[in-house]
Amino acid sequence: MLHKSNNLKWVITKSKSKSFPYKLFITKGSDTILSLLLQDKWPGEKGHIFCLKNDEPFSVNDNEIIEEVEINNFKKFGSKISITLKRNTKKRCEFLFLEKKYKNKEGTYTQIFFRTQRGITERKLKNVYIPKVNKKDITITISSNEKYPYNFPSFSVKFGYLPLGDYALEDSLGNLVAIVERKTLNNFCKELSNFDLFIMKLLELQSLPHAALVVEANYSDFFNPKKVGNKVSISLIAKLIHQLFAKTNKLPIIFAGNRKMAEYWVTQYFIAIASLKNEVKHNIVQEIPIEYYTNNDDVIFQILNELKQSPQSVSDLSIKLDIDKEIIRKHLYSLSKRGLIQSTGRGKNAKWQIKI
Repeated sequence: MLHKSNNLKWVITKSKSKSFPYKLFITKGSDTILSLLLQDKWPGEKGHIFCLKNDEPFSVNDNEIIEEVEINNFKKFGSKISITLKRNTKKRCEFLFLEKKYKNKEGTYTQIFFRTQRGITERKLKNVYIPKVNKKDITITISSNEKYPYNFPSFSVKFGYLPLGDYALEDSLGNLVAIVERKTLNNFCKELSNFDLFIMKLLELQSLPHAALVVEANYSDFFNPKKVGNKVSISLIAKLIHQLFAKTNKLPIIFAGNRKMAEYWVTQYFIAIASLKNEVKHNIVQEIPIEYYTNNDDVIFQILNELKQSPQSVSDLSIKLDIDKEIIRKHLYSLSKRGLIQSTGRGKNAKWQIKI
């Protein structure tokens, strides 16, 4: 889901809670798309903070606005929401939603992380989540016009009619979800000689979902007279290629280098497209970014979620979460020192609650 609209706004207001003194609303017109309680208006040096869900919709009358910014881009994919604000600094961030199961009881709780560009940049590559896909579940249709088709081992492959392109990825209902046109160096040069017709074909290809053009040559090959021949000047080829990019700017054109790499690119591209349907939604846990939380944070989130519902004693939390009282007590004191929670009463009867 990608929004590009001036109607989308990032609104920060004050909250009555001392632990989470700010509220974030992302609005579109009169609708509230996202509502969260924040520890700060923007994460500090660490580049990430955690948030709590806020069921309250935005209302001008009920909130004191301290910051209001237009949103340039709002993209929701899997367990994340990526946002770019319309300002020069502090403009890129994302929210990571993790739905986690309680270890020792039924139900789930949500962990929400507010991460800035710095936090995302410092993230370890090995922890990037890539959805898995079974090749046997992928159906590739090869155009019946292909004389020397690519090889797709382990995939479900069939030959048939394609309205455009040479290779297509189908979903379980037989709908085309991605399509790729391939060209050899000679094919590409021949198409350039009928430039206007080539543009028409590519614009039609561009209108299809996840369409791409892959060329079995390097970009530099088109500036080598030994490879393109002397029938067309190098300078004209260069101009036509750049006109091609300008006029079909939404169509990926991949200069793969050779047939082997072009075949590899098409294979990996189809796998990536097929994996999109396996991307986790906000209520499914898949990604575990180690650098952002530890097992201790798991317990902290469980405690905070319980306290958000109602005040709890150490014994209450120990029974509900099935965690040793000493561990519960240690985390309660830690959260108290951080100013997130407070207690009422003393001894065994003391109740802990989110600081308001």
